[in-house]
Amino acid sequence: MIGKIIRFMRLKSGYKQEELAGLVGVKQNSFSDYERGSSTPSFETVVRIADVCDFEIVIIDKNSGEKITPDNLINL
Repeated sequence: MIGKIIRFMRLKSGYKQEELAGLVGVKQNSFSDYERGSSTPSFETVVRIADVCDFEIVIIDKNSGEKITPDNLINL
């Protein structure tokens, strides 16, 4: 599933795999593996991909509606 999300962010932002991989700091073949689901990136890598693509990673607590972002997690 994360591979589909990464691919969606990349396509929506208009990047080619090689270009986005370079901006994120990973090899193009690793990036391809992420999108195909044959390798799983670290959470930090997903956050970097989202940031470069102008997306935000947000986790929402269904009970309280509280939004948790990677920035909130730094203080834990």
